Amino acid sequence: LKDAGSGRYGKILIHKSGKTILVIGGHNGTPEVRMEVNDGLQTGFVQQAVSIDTDNGSYIPIADIKKSIVLTPVMEGVF
Repeated sequence: LKDAGSGRYGKILIHKSGKTILVIGGHNGTPEVRMEVNDGLQTGFVQQAVSIDTDNGSYIPIADIKKSIVLTPVMEGVF
């Protein structure tokens, strides 16, 4: 992820069953990586999304996080 450029990152596939897959890569010679998307656990503490300004050593709060997701690699066909 640290080498990922700005802009569009991947695509989300939603199956009729409701199963959701995030597809990353698969173009310009990069391997395609599939990640299953599931609901994350609720937390009992406040979480915020922030924008970090490394030049000034500061951050700007964007929003409170209400929900989270868990991405799990799809291992079918990997080996």
